[in-house]
Amino acid sequence: MQKNKGKPNSFNKLRKQAEKRLSEIDADLSNMPLKDINELIHELAVHQIELEMQNDELRRTQLDLEAAIVKYTDLYDFAPVGYFTISERGIIEKANLTGADLFNIDRQSLIGKPLTRFISREDQDTFYLHHRQVLKKNGNYTCEIKMMNYDNTPFYAQLDCIAGWGADENDTKLRTAITDITGRKMLDQQLRTSLKEKEVLLQEVHHRVKNNMQVMTSLISLQCEKIEDKHICDMFNKTVDRINSMALVHKQLYKSKDFSEVNIIDYINSIAESLFVSHGMDPAKISLNTVSNDIIILNLDSAISCGLIINELITNSLKYAFPEDRGGEIRVEFGCLDDGQLEMRVSDDGVGIPKNFDFRQSDTLGIQIVKALAEHQLGGTVKMDSAEGTKFRIRFKEPSYKGIV
Repeated sequence: MQKNKGKPNSFNKLRKQAEKRLSEIDADLSNMPLKDINELIHELAVHQIELEMQNDELRRTQLDLEAAIVKYTDLYDFAPVGYFTISERGIIEKANLTGADLFNIDRQSLIGKPLTRFISREDQDTFYLHHRQVLKKNGNYTCEIKMMNYDNTPFYAQLDCIAGWGADENDTKLRTAITDITGRKMLDQQLRTSLKEKEVLLQEVHHRVKNNMQVMTSLISLQCEKIEDKHICDMFNKTVDRINSMALVHKQLYKSKDFSEVNIIDYINSIAESLFVSHGMDPAKISLNTVSNDIIILNLDSAISCGLIINELITNSLKYAFPEDRGGEIRVEFGCLDDGQLEMRVSDDGVGIPKNFDFRQSDTLGIQIVKALAEHQLGGTVKMDSAEGTKFRIRFKEPSYKGIV
């Protein structure tokens, strides 16, 4: 018994049980023939060799397992993101070295602290909502919050969490990966600031262009007051209307959130309202009806070309289609065709024009402007129909057309 001194009680107990079992076997062996005893010894020797071979296999497996554990530990500890195991109450139970470095604290001191210790006060609610969502729906969820390290230095982080289990299904754990996204956030903020500056600059540009055009129209109007020839004065007024139609685009863009695109229907209504006022027309007698089944968005150049065309055609209708205080309707339709082209139709139900009138041979400035803008500026086609009143149909395809909103 001296050789067992200092060994655990469990070992001593196991030794006593083995000695008792052996004594029982010895009692049986005393009555066993020698031949049977030799066979039993042989079997025991074979069994001992098998056990030794199994022990060797177990030792090799253990070495492989230890190597795999070391490899896994290295991958876990030195991963580019912080990995954490967090309890249902939000306590950090496990963390890799990257996670400890993220909070500028050694790993041992990090364990046991609540994760909220490292979350900024303004984002606490965001984290709690995210935490409850992961636990409730047992899914993979992501959120971005502002955090701080142990020295209270702030940084931005992305949290990717998934619910798991610990010792049993009642022991819920949150497997959380935390990535430092401060660099991305700073770059995003710089881009937003730069974009805002450019938006303000573009807004100011449109505002100044609009004001400069208004100055031009005011100067022309002042000059027109000194001209006695009505025909020449009428030409000046038409020029004022054309300038106003372009100024309205810049006015609309100045008030818009997008400084490169125009809602064409809003623009048409603004032009028509301005023309009705400048020509002193009574909307109760001559109505304007703008129709579009789609919300058409055009770029600045195309919108100005369409606006100038509409200015010319509505002006012609107001001047010539409804003589002798006659009433009627001016209709502007805009839509997208099946082949991708855009179609703009401007028509009236007035007295119409002579049947032998060929608008392509007309030398009037207004018609020439319509043809030039439709065919050369928009790269489209223009047709006229005088069967009932007067109707102009302009079709074109804008390369940068963004479709229907």
